Amino acid sequence: MIVTRRTPPAAVGCGLCLVLLLCGACQKGRGQDGAPASHESPRVAASVGTPTASAVASHEPHRRPVREPDTQAPAARRSEGQGRLLVDDAADVAPAGPATATADGVVMIDKNDRVLLAARHGLPSAAHPAPSPLDKLERTRDDFAPHGRGPAVLAGFAYWVSQGRLLRSRVSGVGEPEVLARDARNGTRVAAAEGPEGAGIVAYITTIGSGDAPHAKLWTTAGKTYDLTAEGAGTSSVSLVTQQRGWMAITLDGRSGMTPLHARELLRSGTSEITLGADVVSWVGASAQATTEVFAAATNDDLWAFVPIEQDVTHFGLARIHVGTQPRLDVPASFITYPNGTNSAPVAVASVCGRTTLVFAQPASAEPNAPEELLLTTLENGELEPAELVANGRAFANASLAPLPGGALLVYRVLHRTLARTLRCRRDSEPAPATKPAHSG
Repeated sequence: MIVTRRTPPAAVGCGLCLVLLLCGACQKGRGQDGAPASHESPRVAASVGTPTASAVASHEPHRRPVREPDTQAPAARRSEGQGRLLVDDAADVAPAGPATATADGVVMIDKNDRVLLAARHGLPSAAHPAPSPLDKLERTRDDFAPHGRGPAVLAGFAYWVSQGRLLRSRVSGVGEPEVLARDARNGTRVAAAEGPEGAGIVAYITTIGSGDAPHAKLWTTAGKTYDLTAEGAGTSSVSLVTQQRGWMAITLDGRSGMTPLHARELLRSGTSEITLGADVVSWVGASAQATTEVFAAATNDDLWAFVPIEQDVTHFGLARIHVGTQPRLDVPASFITYPNGTNSAPVAVASVCGRTTLVFAQPASAEPNAPEELLLTTLENGELEPAELVANGRAFANASLAPLPGGALLVYRVLHRTLARTLRCRRDSEPAPATKPAHSG
């Protein structure tokens, strides 16, 4: 089990720092000797509950080697492990910008609300890592908003928020964007999920809901709109997952004191109607930041949600929440504890090769300004497999994962570039992980 201390985020403010100083707790990710807390596993670990100071002090110091950042090179370092997915070399797609992985390739939005597609050309056939076959967009850094949210993509259309509007446009780039709503909250991510016979739903965050709290709204391809947020609650982030009976909406109500996670079934009713199930508070986390988001995926209707969030005032990590097949109260959750806090905590999750697959970035060590690692892991019978190193770099952001026949496409932003990698399912005859799965609580 890894337990580490972290530097509280700057947004907590000077008041909290003063309290921590008075309590003697401002160690900023270090033990009594100033060394970073150790890792039991070199790649991924999870802890349940709040670790004690004695537990932190009991670990021997451990330092990871600092690697040179892997930022623009198409032939980035290969994954170190022998996991269930083969990670191909990176393709340099474009300058940093809003990007989303799809079955067709990488969909990006420029500053003029134009949709661009870097097409994908199949999966490599080699039995070892190979270059990911994607087109490169010959654009400059001035063409993109580097910190913009990637669009949601559904049935050949891209959906995104720009200037308070929910927009959609064809992935092909043909035609002008269509305005679907004018109450969208700037800087938020749109979610989308497919349904049967071409039906689909799109969720977005509104500017103001009841009680001056932002809400999540649902827009359907049949042209209907629903309010996803229950009365008296708020929503700062939303994720949609397709299930056999319809969909599940997972919403996060980010607050400074506590952060409830809500689950709500969306049941198909006829060809165009949706019946909203009961809103259930499945889990309550600690303080959230403005950039805190929820990510979710289901394999065989078994749904898992992931939230990069504070574990407590001195720890940060990725909450792994087992929502299950239907909404329920007080679901089990555990944490992948990061070596330190991070301003940008990208996460991507999807069902790949029949397993819930997770990609996340964390600091490589507890040292301030340490480089970051992009890691890949899968859930097997509810337990995390050993995570594999995908890439090194600084300022990973905007990760996206799209399932493909025989694998997946991973897109992420690092420093000033948008990169993409294909993931391929290993055959049963190929090597499996040699180490035991990391404990995940």
